[in-house]
Amino acid sequence: MCTADEIAFFLGISIDTLSRRITETYGCTFADYHKKHIVSAIISLRRAQWKNAMKGNATMQIWLGKQYLGQKNNMDLVVATSPMEGLKKAWACVEEDLK
Repeated sequence: MCTADEIAFFLGISIDTLSRRITETYGCTFADYHKKHIVSAIISLRRAQWKNAMKGNATMQIWLGKQYLGQKNNMDLVVATSPMEGLKKAWACVEEDLK
């Protein structure tokens, strides 16, 4: 899942050399080669995330729920013009939750 810059730096070659070698060896551009092989990495990563969630990793369960089930954190915000008005609105919310 590395970029062309990262791969070239790691190998100690220029991006042009990397691109040329991929074209010579595989008959396609770096972008096409990268796209073809990144899919496997993405699938592996999703599989690992799913396994972690199924093993009880609550953080991963929450994240996957947000990504795939449309779940989100809701926060109620009370805006008041005076402290007493804010207290009344907050108390009304608490009473509503207790019903």
